Amino acid sequence: MNHGNQTPWIARLAFFVAGAMVLLGLTLGGLYAFEVVQSASGADRSMIFWALPVAMIGCLLVLMGAVLIWLARRAAGGDREVLSIVRILLVTIAVVAALILAGALLQQIS
Repeated sequence: MNHGNQTPWIARLAFFVAGAMVLLGLTLGGLYAFEVVQSASGADRSMIFWALPVAMIGCLLVLMGAVLIWLARRAAGGDREVLSIVRILLVTIAVVAALILAGALLQQIS
């Protein structure tokens, strides 16, 4: 229930998830930059290109986190339509994260 001026818990959860996505994306971008610096000093520079998808995923996470923050701000303001969109996005993010973790666990087992 939303009484008075309280922020809906879904919007607060979306802020948290969006912040985690932005931090993870920035971390992946930093890992790519670290890899570029390490590979630039060596003879084999192919890791610069092999690690490029890591940087692309990082950029996507930062962009998706920024969009989710924007939507969460609108949902916190009381926009019911945006609040339902944020709910759907949070469920989708949870399902995708669970599938990625399950895939990683299955790869470790086999």
